[in-house]
Amino acid sequence: MFIIEKMWIIFCVVITFYSVHTNTVYDFVGSTVTFKCPYVQEDYTKVLWKGPYGGQTVYAHSNHRNTYLPSDLYNRLFIISNSSFGRYNLQIVNLQHSDEGEYRCSVTYNETTKTKSFNLSLPALLQSLTPSYYRHLKLDPSSKKLIVGHMNYVSIVDILDIPQFPVNYTHIQFPSEANKLNYCTLSKEKIPYCQNHIRVLEFRTDDTVILCGTNADSPTGFELNITDNSYISLGSVPCANDPFDNFTTIYIRDQNQYDKGTMYYGTTLHTEATIFRPIYDSDGRVREYQKGVISSNWMKGN
Repeated sequence: MFIIEKMWIIFCVVITFYSVHTNTVYDFVGSTVTFKCPYVQEDYTKVLWKGPYGGQTVYAHSNHRNTYLPSDLYNRLFIISNSSFGRYNLQIVNLQHSDEGEYRCSVTYNETTKTKSFNLSLPALLQSLTPSYYRHLKLDPSSKKLIVGHMNYVSIVDILDIPQFPVNYTHIQFPSEANKLNYCTLSKEKIPYCQNHIRVLEFRTDDTVILCGTNADSPTGFELNITDNSYISLGSVPCANDPFDNFTTIYIRDQNQYDKGTMYYGTTLHTEATIFRPIYDSDGRVREYQKGVISSNWMKGN
């Protein structure tokens, strides 16, 4: 009888991990971000990238992306490499909220693993705890400002070439007139129909924006100076009275005899869909608006 003894030899490998400070990276949904790995890939080492999908899943090693990632993620990932210098950076295009989280690049040298972490955050430019109907935007590249029209407010957001957070913005209130609000609520819901939804944003000059709000079913225009945030009322104007009707506008800057441009409105106003243009009196004030052909086929979205 032979007794065979089995000997298990256990090799213990000690790998030292260095924890590093995590950098928080802020960006916007739809933009592109590139994470730069500070470590160099050398012989017998690989730059390993992990991301938040599935809880720190491998995204890439060296310049090879993980083909098992979902296609909508895989197709937005790129490795920006310089193999001559052993550099492998991770780039993600068309950022989505699902991309938020921690990204890690790591390299193991001589049983020591070095890791660099990045925390990606995609904060909203504007946030509200109640429905605010952020729907109408106008960008002014020269002043690097984004003008946002929503319910009862216009927000002016500073847009920089390199995003900085928190974002600097100004809220300017445009509430419905009290008498219009009271009359509107006799037949419609107070929210959202009887509020003042800012639905037109057109630049008249480099620092002046023409606004139009639904004003509780009684459309009213305003002229806003985005330099000092002052504004004046333009009275009744033919923009949409309903916050959900289709509309379009265009401001022609060519100067007329009254040293003003001309604002054209294509809109549905109290069920009538047509194009409006202003008619001026002898003093250069808008006397009334000329209507084009009225048709139920105007302003129909597909």
